[in-house]
Amino acid sequence: MVTEVAPGLHRMALPLGIHGVETVSAYLLAGGDGRDTLVDCGIAAATTPDGDPGPDGTAALEEALRACGSGFERIERLVIT
Repeated sequence: MVTEVAPGLHRMALPLGIHGVETVSAYLLAGGDGRDTLVDCGIAAATTPDGDPGPDGTAALEEALRACGSGFERIERLVIT
C-alpha cells in the first residue's frame, strides 16, 4: 500500500511477516531532478524452515516504487534507520 503523506513524500507499507508484524514502512522522497531518496527498503525474505518462500520483499518494493512514479534506477540515496 502506498500513501502520499505530503507532496513528494510517499509512505510504502512493505511486507515483513516476522514475529507477527505484517508490514514495515519505507518512505520515498521524490526528487524533482529524477533522483529520489529511499528511507528504509524493507527486507528480502528468506525461505522458512518448512519451505515457504515468504513474501518477496524486492518485488514488493519495486511495485511500491512504481506506484509512486519511481523505480530502482531513480534511487540516488538510501537512508537506513
